[in-house]
Order: sequence, then structure tokens, then C-alpha cells
Amino acid sequence: MTFLKGPDFFKETATSVTSGYLSLHGFFTTTLFKYLMSKRPGLQARFNALSEAALFLNSTLDLSGILSKNLRYILDTLGVDRGTFYLMDEDRKEIWSRIVTGEEMTEIRLPFGKGLAGTVAQTGETIILEDAYQDPRFNSENDKRTGYRSRSMLVLPVRNSQGKQVAVLQLINKYNGPFTREDADFAGLLGSISAVAIANAMLHEENLRVASLRKELNIARDIQQQLLPRHLPSIQGYSLLYHYQACNEVGGDYLQVFPLENGSFLLVIADVSGHGIPAALLVSTLHAAIESRLHDLGNLALLAYRLNHQIHRNAASGMYITFFAAMLNPATNELRWVNAGHPSPVYVTPDTASCIFPASGPPLGLMRGIQYEEHSITLEPGGQIALFTDGITENFNEDDDLYGEERLGTYLLTSSAMTPGELVTGLFNEIDRFTGDKPADDDRAILIIRKS
Repeated sequence: MTFLKGPDFFKETATSVTSGYLSLHGFFTTTLFKYLMSKRPGLQARFNALSEAALFLNSTLDLSGILSKNLRYILDTLGVDRGTFYLMDEDRKEIWSRIVTGEEMTEIRLPFGKGLAGTVAQTGETIILEDAYQDPRFNSENDKRTGYRSRSMLVLPVRNSQGKQVAVLQLINKYNGPFTREDADFAGLLGSISAVAIANAMLHEENLRVASLRKELNIARDIQQQLLPRHLPSIQGYSLLYHYQACNEVGGDYLQVFPLENGSFLLVIADVSGHGIPAALLVSTLHAAIESRLHDLGNLALLAYRLNHQIHRNAASGMYITFFAAMLNPATNELRWVNAGHPSPVYVTPDTASCIFPASGPPLGLMRGIQYEEHSITLEPGGQIALFTDGITENFNEDDDLYGEERLGTYLLTSSAMTPGELVTGLFNEIDRFTGDKPADDDRAILIIRKS
């Protein structure tokens, strides 16, 4: 009498979805019944293994436990020395497994097509060998490294209820003679029963991973919010306003106003390359580096030089920060500034709008030893300066026209009678109208200083 093969069971078996996970009860019941009906009497051990596996796999969402326990059922029932359960990673074209090394769990990966397991992953065909060393596809590297001797081998695909291959099962060295086709049918059946539990466990792990990532993003966002001004300082003869909008949960834009002991104020705006947590971490590094130098802040060119050295040393490869800093002396209306690769702020007088703050060097972190230049101007009554990141100006409409500094300057020329809230709301509404209300693909930050 012949075995019923795994895929034949699944063609006649249905699964159901309960609370977001696949239900195993109906599947196990039908599979076990058909297995018993198709086999001759006397295979009590195999029935017990199937029954015990069904009970265990229906009671856990631990992926590592499912793989190791199911493998143990197969090894004990068939009398096999060693085995490995590999899961398929279609995106990376690899198979992978978790193995215990000492007290730790290690993940191993093999490309499709490499070795016997990789071959089965690629072809979906079962391999039965009496002597592994006689097959050129066998990879003996692990034997050479450990001193183990692989002889008989059974390597087979594991399929889910839709017939899709989801894993590869590799068994090594059967105690009582070579592997048989009946062994392959039984191992494939028990492996296929596990496919439903594996799908549930992987979904559960993914949910946990997403929840953990969400928690990390929330923490990063809270930290970033603390780096933005909670309240802008009151400066005699001036009014200040700012707005910050991240395009993701956390962003890479930064702005701050620091009161100094000599009565001046340090205004900073910066933009870290990239988005997300790496950018937010680099923003934190920049903020801490600036704060540590406030007590002896002198020449802004020297500040930029030192910040560049620190960012270059600490930033991940390829990351950098465009940076603009200005020191405002309200008593003299002098504004000293330095620009490291940042878009020039727009200076607006009652009649004109211009970009008069060009960069004197590259962004922070790109290369070591860069010398920057400090410049100064005297602010006129009625004038205002808009410090911004490129998320404000580098927006395109459906005709591929750039919003740009000129449109920003034109808007600011008409905003002198607006309240700060009206100015910011009007600006962001204008940008949204210009882009056709497309979602922002970059962080947006703007800081405006008005001279009475």
C-alpha cells in the first residue's frame, strides 16, 4: 500500500482564519484522518508523532520552538541522527534556519542552488541519497569543519495548503538503512502540517517586530520634539516664529534659538541627509555638540569647523548635515552668520527679497579640515529673515516647475501685515496648492526673524 503524499491531502482540506491567524483544528483533523485511512495498521509511532505534533503546533506561536520541536518528531520517529528545517526567503533568494550555538540562537543562510538544500529550494524536487559524497551537489564544507561524516540524506520540499513551497527539510544519516520514499512521504506530511503553524508564528513575529519598531519611532519622535524650541525667546525689537513638519514619524530637520550670556542669540537651522531614526540620531548629536560650545562661543566659522570635525567622526558613511548659524545682537542689530552647504536664507526688506547668505563651504561631515567663513550684516527696520530647509523650496508642481526661493521671497513680501500664525498657515497652504496637495516627501522647517 502506498503513502498519500502531502499535496494530495491539502487539495481536499480547508483552513479558516480566526482572530487574524490561520486555524489549525480542521486541517489537523482532516489530515490525520486521511493519513490513518491510507496506511496499513502497525504504524502507531508515526500516528503518535502526527497527533502530538498537531496538539503542540496548535498551542504555540514560537517559531523557533515550532521548527525545533517538529524536527525532533521527525528525527525520533524515522530514527535519524541530524536534520535542519530551512525556511524560504523568496525576496533574497535564500533559505535560512535558526540553530543553537552554545547558549545563543544563530541564523544561517544559504542561497538558492547551493548544496542539496539550496538545490531543493530552487527545484522543488525531493533528493534521496545513500551516499552524499557520490552526489556532486553535496557541499562537504560543514563536514570538514566539524569532523562529522554525512552518509545517507533525505532533502525534500515542504509545502503549505496551497501547494506553495515554504521550507526545505534536510535529514542526515538514518540509523537503520537508507531513506525510503515512504520516509519522504511521512516527513513531508509532518512538515506540511507545520506550515500552517509556521505561517502563524511568522505573522506573530512580524507583528511583534512592527510593534517594537513603532515603539522605537515614538521614542525617537519624542526625543526629536524635545530638541525643537518649546518657546521662542523674547527679543527686544524683534519677533520670531517657526514651524516644523516631518514627512515621516521622525525627521532630519533641526532648528533652535539659543540665548547667550552676552545678550546675543544663536539661531540655527540644519538638515540631515536622509530620514528616519538615523537622521534623528544625527540631529541629536548636532544639538549636543552645539550646546557644549555655547559657553565659549566666539567666531562662527570656528564653530562650523569644530562641528564638521565631530560630525565627520561620528556620522555613518555618506551622511552629512547642511547647516546655517547666525548670531544676532539686538543692541546693535548686527547679524553674524556662517553657512555650511545650506540653502541661503531669504532676506526681506519692505521692497525687496534676496538670498544674501551663500554657503562658504560644504555640508558638515562630508570631509575633514574644511575652513568656513563668517560674514555679517546690519538688519534694517521692517526687515525679516526666513531660515528654512529645502523641504520648503524644493517642491514641484505637475508641470515640473520648482517652487523655489523666488516664490518664497514673493510670498514673504506680502506677509508683513500678517500675524505669525497667519504667515505660517498661509505659506504651507500656498505650497500645498502649488504641488497639487501631493504628500510632502521631505521634512519642512522654517524660522522667521522680524525686525520692528
